[in-house]
Amino acid sequence: GNCTNLQIIQLGYNYLTGPIPQQIFDLSSLIALFLNQNHLTGLLPQEVGNLKNLEELHVSNNKLFGEIPVALGSCQVLEYLIMGNNLFEGTIPKSFEQLKGLQFLDVSHNNLSGQIPMFLGKFPFFQYVNLSYNMFQGEVPNGGVFTNISAFSIAGNSKLCGGIEELQLPACLVKDSKERKRSLNHRAITVVVTLTIVLLLFFLLAFLCRMRRSRQQP
Repeated sequence: GNCTNLQIIQLGYNYLTGPIPQQIFDLSSLIALFLNQNHLTGLLPQEVGNLKNLEELHVSNNKLFGEIPVALGSCQVLEYLIMGNNLFEGTIPKSFEQLKGLQFLDVSHNNLSGQIPMFLGKFPFFQYVNLSYNMFQGEVPNGGVFTNISAFSIAGNSKLCGGIEELQLPACLVKDSKERKRSLNHRAITVVVTLTIVLLLFFLLAFLCRMRRSRQQP
């Protein structure tokens, strides 16, 4: 923790156990952190967001669990984020939208769920994305890296739909159904409002006619 000018930590492919030492996340000089292929456990703490200069983070093939820290979105110069083969759960954080310089993202073989964020299809520098063997569901983005079948992997996510034709996934009928339901609800509301206005006009007209007759009577 006192090595304040340290730029690279390479401790991959060992038999290290226990949690990641908290002092590592105080080394703001770090540009690369390799902790992959060990037996590390525990959370990846929110303090990882302190590593503002981090370009590479490799924590794959450990036993890390919990949600992916939202604070990773603060590491805006990240190019390589390799987190596969752990026990991460939850969704891909919305804060990842800030990581526009990402070139490689690997979160495969975890327990992640929810929808694949559409913003991942807008990152300009992506070379490869591996989202395979999680529990993602819903529509696959069809922009950016997701237009090249060899540049991404979504295998092992059985509830995905849409995407480019080469994926041969079913159409997103659930989404279409929701849109149809929303459209029908909108039409129903429009019909009810229209009928209400017509009835009010009818009663108003009837009332005016009655008032006119009553005034004409001697």
